Amino acid sequence: MDVKIDTLVRRITIMNDDAAYVLFRTWEILIDCRRFLKYSYVAAYAMQDEDKLWIFQTYQGVLESFVERLCYLAEMDVMSVYRDGGNNSVSNHLRSLSFFTTYVEKYTRRIV
Repeated sequence: MDVKIDTLVRRITIMNDDAAYVLFRTWEILIDCRRFLKYSYVAAYAMQDEDKLWIFQTYQGVLESFVERLCYLAEMDVMSVYRDGGNNSVSNHLRSLSFFTTYVEKYTRRIV
């Protein structure tokens, strides 16, 4: 596996410290969001007001779908992205990963 990563880094000029930061930040946000969702189920169970509960559960469901989409993007095989489209595809993938990570992070803050 390490040989594949080293080969990929040598062949793709996009893979630099910025790309590593995007990947690290994405996994950090995913972990935080999953932890938030874990505790939000308990908070929703304890809510008494039906209107607030419905709004909270709606936000919770949307966040679940965002987290799943972000997880899909983060787990995508970069080597196959490179094979399919070269450096531009990897660059676009990292850009969309960065954008979606920021979006999920801001959405999570909105719920709190």
